[in-house]
Amino acid sequence: MVGWRMIRWLAAGTLVAGALALGCTYSPDFRSGSLQCSADGQCPSGYSCMRKYCCRAGDATCGGGGANLAAYVGTWSLGAATTLDTECQGAGSSGGPALFLTPTSPPSTMALTDNGNGTLHAVWSEWPGCTYTLSVDAAGAHGMDASTWACEDMYTPTQTTPPQITDQLWIYDSFDIVTADGRTATHDGVYFRQDTYSDKSVVYCTQTLHAPLTKQ
Repeated sequence: MVGWRMIRWLAAGTLVAGALALGCTYSPDFRSGSLQCSADGQCPSGYSCMRKYCCRAGDATCGGGGANLAAYVGTWSLGAATTLDTECQGAGSSGGPALFLTPTSPPSTMALTDNGNGTLHAVWSEWPGCTYTLSVDAAGAHGMDASTWACEDMYTPTQTTPPQITDQLWIYDSFDIVTADGRTATHDGVYFRQDTYSDKSVVYCTQTLHAPLTKQ
């Protein structure tokens, strides 16, 4: 299961390029407001440039829209029912969604601020040095920097047998926050993780996070 995800992760650009080279029709279907306009204000067919983002006709909230965007601004706490499902090649899978927060874990929060250009800046306390940029539309706030976002942890092994993890690299596939009232929300994220061991072996994992959020 993880193998095909990794192929999609690492080779998505190659697959698209190959399709174009073979003469296939490329008809993108982007989420309204998830793609920035080109430097000269151009967008794919079917989209118009609004507030620097490519929007479908009639989407008044595209690219951020006043009160809609303001509802997301603030610091959100992850609830006790937050779950994380980890699926890895071979061993190491969680076997299903497991509680993410434990009695010994510190509180986990997401702080969202307005960038002033119709997007949000998001900082998750799990890795404050690896920030997110979110677009906002009628369906919620969505991570828009998945193609460039990465976060890495490195470790010093204490033994050679069995091999220990020396490096973990995450990228995200999706990052969404949805609120209807500006006070409670849900967060769903999908991450790809690469574990490198002291014997140079590599294991690929997919992690799916679901979190109820409450604004502080």
